[in-house]
Amino acid sequence: VMSTSTISSILSQIYYLLSGFRAPDFNSVFEHYPNEPRKFMISQRKPVTNYVRKVDEENNIYSLDGDSGIFKIKHSILMDLGKVIERSITLSPDVFRKVLIKGQSTGEDIKIEDDHHRFMKLNNDICLRSQIDCYSIDPETNLPFVFEIKSRSVCPIRYDIENYADYLDYTIQGRKGLHSSFEREYYDLIRGSFLKWSFQLKIGRMDGAFVAFHNTREMFGFEYVKSKEIERRIFGSEIYADACFQVGSKVLMLIMDSVLKDLKNEKFSMLKLGTYSCTMHKKMYVFVELFEENIRWGETDQIEQTEDVRDEVDYYTCLLYTSDAADDLLCVDLGGRRIINKKT
Repeated sequence: VMSTSTISSILSQIYYLLSGFRAPDFNSVFEHYPNEPRKFMISQRKPVTNYVRKVDEENNIYSLDGDSGIFKIKHSILMDLGKVIERSITLSPDVFRKVLIKGQSTGEDIKIEDDHHRFMKLNNDICLRSQIDCYSIDPETNLPFVFEIKSRSVCPIRYDIENYADYLDYTIQGRKGLHSSFEREYYDLIRGSFLKWSFQLKIGRMDGAFVAFHNTREMFGFEYVKSKEIERRIFGSEIYADACFQVGSKVLMLIMDSVLKDLKNEKFSMLKLGTYSCTMHKKMYVFVELFEENIRWGETDQIEQTEDVRDEVDYYTCLLYTSDAADDLLCVDLGGRRIINKKT
């Protein structure tokens, strides 16, 4: 049992490996800037981790939840603003002001319908849940269709979210150009979002994504990107996209079955599953961390970033612990967490 955002991160790692780390299609985008990278962003290719929780061990049912990481989030403005933008688009202006704008509430008890979902049973093994943002009627076929809303901050804010206030003067000024253009934002969408979006849209059987561009203070425009266009950019065709989705999900189940089989004699309440497809070695690495107690979502002990510990790699390699076990093992068990040590 898992959501679209959770499975899409793992399927992306599997796709990198299965496709031979194939690059997306940048045809007609950034043609005048040949030195710009023509591959997926490093931030999208980094390792991903998720929590595997026991739902019904007797019937072999598990849930796969996202992992927010070890660091406290300093700025949640993009996440919070994304929810507000969704509301501003899906609610009538009058209801939006009364419910969400400070000082304009009338005291009315206005109920907002929320959390509409579609579900998919995949390969008879996986139950997927997709949240549906909007629906409309196709004027040509007169049939209903659903689509996703995506709020998208401009590139310098995404690159340096901790100092987002320094880029409030950055605006989108035209269609084409290396910077301050819709072309730049679309180029980054191809490199950094389309792969995950393609899986999410496919699971929800959605027609496309309605993208709203902003700098947290000002809206610059909207773009509707159809699912077929996203699949063409990433996979080359709809048929190949379907094949990658089906094969990738089966590989995911093989990984899950293999991990759980190896741990059948281990005592644990949940585990952390990490996956990483390495470009250099052309292999996928799978990491597993056991937890004796179940940790509820959002209750993990997160730490502040420091100069010495700025990312997960620093946390797991530069912090040295001493223990009798450390003489023989590459890890030390601290309250259910297995901390990887760097041998010297």
